[in-house]
Amino acid sequence: MRSRFPDQKGVKLLKKSPGIIASFVIFIKHIIPKLDIFNIKNSIVHDYSINSQFLILAAVYGIMYIIAIMLISEIVFERKDL
Repeated sequence: MRSRFPDQKGVKLLKKSPGIIASFVIFIKHIIPKLDIFNIKNSIVHDYSINSQFLILAAVYGIMYIIAIMLISEIVFERKDL
């Protein structure tokens, strides 16, 4: 099944079209984490070995996003009177 939003074709089209929407979509594309790095289901099912370096990279990637989200939420909520 083909994706409704092809990654490279959509980005190339948006880069060609000027405007706020294109810039916003490209910005969001870079902020949203790529969660497919955590998908090791096929490796486990087909009994492929999982490299320890890959696991460390995935853990660091996840921790970096957690830290970034916590910092952003602290900045937002420190100004609010709860």
